[in-house]
Amino acid sequence: MSIVAVNTRRIDLPLSDPQWRFVRGAIPSIAGYVVEVLDDVGRKGYGYFRAMPPATPPLASLKAAFDDLAAVAIGADTRAIHALMDRLDEHQEGMAPLKAAIECALFDLLGRVADLPLHDVYGGRRHDRFACARIVPLKMPDAMAAVAQALANDGFGFLKIKLSGEEALDVARVQSVRAAVGPRMRLMADANESYLPKSAIRMIFKVLEYGIEMVEQPTPGHDLAALAQVTRAVPIPIEADESAPDLRAILRIAETRAAESVSLRIMNLGGITNTLRAVAVCEAAGLNYRFGAIFGSRVMHAHTLHLASTLRAPAFAHEFSEFSLFLDDPFDGLALERGSVGVPSGSGTGVHMRDANS
Repeated sequence: MSIVAVNTRRIDLPLSDPQWRFVRGAIPSIAGYVVEVLDDVGRKGYGYFRAMPPATPPLASLKAAFDDLAAVAIGADTRAIHALMDRLDEHQEGMAPLKAAIECALFDLLGRVADLPLHDVYGGRRHDRFACARIVPLKMPDAMAAVAQALANDGFGFLKIKLSGEEALDVARVQSVRAAVGPRMRLMADANESYLPKSAIRMIFKVLEYGIEMVEQPTPGHDLAALAQVTRAVPIPIEADESAPDLRAILRIAETRAAESVSLRIMNLGGITNTLRAVAVCEAAGLNYRFGAIFGSRVMHAHTLHLASTLRAPAFAHEFSEFSLFLDDPFDGLALERGSVGVPSGSGTGVHMRDANS
């Protein structure tokens, strides 16, 4: 079985809340491409990549680099996934999200050919449903409290509160959310690199009384020493996100104990195989890990759900529900129910493009 084509389809996913934002700005829509790998008997597997500048290059640049990688994949054995990923690494350094899209599509194809769900391809699932953490986007405190209350009414038991690096305002945001959702809701916060260490430490001690369990990436991602300073000073876990863009960075975090938890994303790490390597590093080092928000199509959520279902349960919930924010996704097969998402059934990812024979 060989790859005869690697096709792409542009999809733009507007958010249902056009005012959704974090400290770097608003995200009214996500632009990306569905990736379709086609074998020599017409079977298909699906992956996905997207752009989120400035965290990624512009979409046009990513598409040009992807087309270059896709040309290398033509003719490769669809089952020799590791060998093809080696070839892609030799051909072009970096571009982890693009390589992830190809590897994910190949695993999806493998599952569909074998008529197995991906979690069986990966060794069998431990979980069939996940209670999800949901992001409370950055707004003024009263507005964030209203969003949090609505999410609580929808059945969410875990919330992640976005912060902006404005200490007094951030404390007010956390206080307002806690007042709105009551004492049983589990809360964490995400500062997206917006603090320097001393102010981060001061802010965290102030929000402890509101039951914050963990803070994600309070300090600049490139500065592990700053992250470690906060980690060692506060009594709750600090999670690395922007500080953990690849395997080498995660290994460095483990070596230096710069954080106690790591946020993982298949797209950032370059695919399923590298994500499992990152999990192995975290487990060997005694670090917590969980999957962060997947801003993009349901097909990428499904890939992540299948992989997570084979792993240990996280200390704080994964973020698997963000697909419900997006309009115009061509994929069906995931449903959000009372703040939780089930692992899809069926072969491969278990999700299907509405206007494609898959």
